[in-house]
Amino acid sequence: MTDDPIDPVLLDLLVSLHEACLRCQRVAGRTSLEGVATDEFAQLAVSKAIEQVGEGAHRVLRKFPEFVAEHPEIEFRYAFLMRNRIAHGYDTLDWPTLWQIAVTSVPEFRKSLEPILKDAGEDLP
Repeated sequence: MTDDPIDPVLLDLLVSLHEACLRCQRVAGRTSLEGVATDEFAQLAVSKAIEQVGEGAHRVLRKFPEFVAEHPEIEFRYAFLMRNRIAHGYDTLDWPTLWQIAVTSVPEFRKSLEPILKDAGEDLP
């Protein structure tokens, strides 16, 4: 743990964001690139899971910009931009790119949160 305790509201947001990443990984684990490319249910599930990660990132960006500035290694802005892309451009989504985000970018994003959460004393799955 660090000497400076993390703001409890920020900690709650980071824990929720970590959980959203895990949820996205579980959703992606139940389908495949082919599934996302052809199955409407898989498309909706994966895109919504990524959108939730982006929404969580936006909450951190909005409420704790100084934390975001102190941690440039965590891609909060990228996650939020992807959320906006999904929310406002659904009919033009590229499924292979979305799949790569779900199986590569989201797990990397989750892992970038973990040192902070562990340092704050959180038990992670």
